[in-house]
Amino acid sequence: MYEFHGWATISLPEDLDECYEEVSEKIKKWVNKLNKIDNCVFDLRVNNGEYHVWTAGCKNRRIVIEEELLNFYRFIGQIAPCSYGLLYVLDHGVDQEFKVYVLVRGQLLERRDPFLSPFFPVIEDPSE
Repeated sequence: MYEFHGWATISLPEDLDECYEEVSEKIKKWVNKLNKIDNCVFDLRVNNGEYHVWTAGCKNRRIVIEEELLNFYRFIGQIAPCSYGLLYVLDHGVDQEFKVYVLVRGQLLERRDPFLSPFFPVIEDPSE
């Protein structure tokens, strides 16, 4: 099982403030495309004048979603380079640790998770 949970706050440099509508339309196209993938949720909303992306899902196989998911976050970093957020990923069949992808300054960086890993024994007891 490939499980993911993430968020991003969309932010542009001050000199591009008037471009939020254009940027949000581009992100909405990705969101609409990704929402066609079963067992996944992607959303873009405006809250108190700020644009936010939420992502979550569970797929039977990583290969179905991983590349699209990471490319989506990279795309956000490219078109809105002041955006920031986190994406937590766990491939239950392969890894016993969450990967954390950090979106900051236009880049998506992979980091080790200090909070929920290793899956055994932090979240669940090892089977005997």
